[in-house]
Parts: sequence; C-alpha cells; structure tokens
Amino acid sequence: MLADGVLKHLTFERQFQPNHANLDDIVAGRVLAIRRDFVWFDLGLDIEGVVKASLLAHAKLSEGDLVWLQITRAPWPEIGNTTQHEKGYRLTPLITLAGKYWLHNPLARRESKWIHRKASLGRPDYDPELVTEKEELYRHAIRLHVPPSKVYILERAPTQWQRWVRDSDDDVRITCETPAVQCHVYEWVSTHYPSKAHVVTCALQTEIPLFETYGVEDHWAEALTPHVRIPGGGNLDVRELAAATLIDINAGSERDDPFQINLKALKSIVQQILWRNITGNILVDFIRLSKAAQSDFIKHVMTEFKGTDVHVMGFCDLGLLQLQRSRHRPSLLMELMPQCPTCNGDGVVQS
Repeated sequence: MLADGVLKHLTFERQFQPNHANLDDIVAGRVLAIRRDFVWFDLGLDIEGVVKASLLAHAKLSEGDLVWLQITRAPWPEIGNTTQHEKGYRLTPLITLAGKYWLHNPLARRESKWIHRKASLGRPDYDPELVTEKEELYRHAIRLHVPPSKVYILERAPTQWQRWVRDSDDDVRITCETPAVQCHVYEWVSTHYPSKAHVVTCALQTEIPLFETYGVEDHWAEALTPHVRIPGGGNLDVRELAAATLIDINAGSERDDPFQINLKALKSIVQQILWRNITGNILVDFIRLSKAAQSDFIKHVMTEFKGTDVHVMGFCDLGLLQLQRSRHRPSLLMELMPQCPTCNGDGVVQS
C-alpha cells in the first residue's frame, strides 16, 4: 500500500488453500483436550488451535464438544527450529464481525453488541449505508446462534487488500499486474463495494514489472535483509528472534549529535516495523542518551508511531526502548525465508 508515492505497508498473502484458515475466519472447533491454562481444538485443518482456558471458564466444556471460534492469530513458524514446526492457531470464543461502519459482537451482552467504527463517526444510525451494513452483519450473525454440528469453516474474513478497500476513502486506486488479476479484483470490489469499482485499473503492459515500476522490489529486498541503511548515514541491524526482535543503531562514521542520529534512525525503524510486519516484543538500542534526553526523545517516538498499532512502553533501565505490537500474522521474514540447512538459522557456519 502506497500513500503519496511512499510505501506504507507490504503484505504477503498465499493463494486460497482449503485446509488453511486466515485471520478473523469463523470456524467450528471440536474440543480435543482441556488443560489448566489452555483448551485444544480440532478445526479440521492441518494444524490444531488453542484457546485460553479463562475465556471458556463459563462454558463448562468436555472433550468432543463443538464450539464457534474465531481465528485471532495465524500459525506461527518457530524461529530457529530445525524441524520447521509451526505453533497452532490462536482462537477466541469472543466473535466479532467487522464492517466499514460497525463492529458486531453477536455473542456479547446486549448493550455491547454493536459498536461504531471510526468511519461512522458523525453519521446518524439511520444513515442508509449504516442501516444496510447493519442488516448484512445481522444476517451473518444469525448462523452463530445455532450450535455447530460439525468441524468446518463457517465464514472466511476479508484478506488484507480487501480490508484496505473496505476501510479506505474514495480516493483509493488499485493497480493490478495482469488482466487476470484485475478481473478477480474488479469482481470482488463490484460485488461488495460497487461505488469503488472504477478505481480498479491494470498496469500498462510493458517490459517493466509492476513492483519494479513503483520501486517495491527495492523495499521488498530491504525488508528481508538484517542490515538497513539509514538516510543521512549509519545503519540498522534488525534481528528477529523467538522471544523478541532486536534493533540496533550503528552510527558508523557519522559525527552528528547522538540525538539527531537517533531521530534519523527512528523514521527508518517505523518503516521497517510496518514493512516487515514485525510483532511481539521489540527492543531498540539507540545511541546512548541521558535520562533527560530520553524523556525528550520519547515525545518524538510517540509522534512517529501515532496512527500505528505499535504500543510505546518507554525506556527500560538498560537504556533500551521497549515496543509491543499484537501478533496476528507471521512477519515477512518468517513467511518468505526458509531456514538455512547448514547453520539451522543461526547465521554462522563452523570454520
């Protein structure tokens, strides 16, 4: 996704697979095992799913029971695992149906079933678009009041590009690589958001690929390398580990004030977190600042991350900036880079 010619988000999505569920899909799961902290479910997929036991404490489940669930996190490849093991689906019984204007919680208490989304602020509830979407979400929700009779996927959620179309303003433009892709995209947009069908276009048929035309290839390569050059001098060292992602700022021969070097690095860090889809715990080792400088620097950090889903937790006693981002889907590195069979992902080879 580009805004004013600048790459904001880079998302990788696999083709449709019948034995694989995506984020926010609604599924019927069968209880496999009940433990103190987690309940394991058979989803009829290649990988099982898990729910925190505290979310199902009121349900009084037993093995073999069928329950409606929603996917909150896709299968997670474990970094550094030589067997390429994947953690299962993370699930929740608190199902939410999302539209452009409403969030509907069909299984919640009556007073919290319908929640306005940002796009509906300032618009009355009797607005035709709000009423139409509310009726559509209600039709989807009716099925959830009937207990499931088998293990299957009840409803597939929109993909990332479909969410962008749903939530965007009218000035969005979708450029497709080939006529076949354009036909697929146009059909979906025309069906769900006919007022936006005119925004779907096809790239000019030239020898230059679409991603190369917009400079996406360079950003794609940059998002998969551990070393990133900082505009104006210096570089970032980005390392994704199992428990956290570590980002280190190297000033190199840069002789500017440390505060200014950190400001330059901050903009690159925001870009890399979004491009790479880095989630979980993130620790950033800036060039060492005094306690007073840290307090001033946090204001710049909050400004840069404003409007993103990154939670800024501040500096710890070791002088590292702590960030957190909810884990919903694997990063680009996990999705696209297979583990090296020689070093088992450690990045070192015995001499």
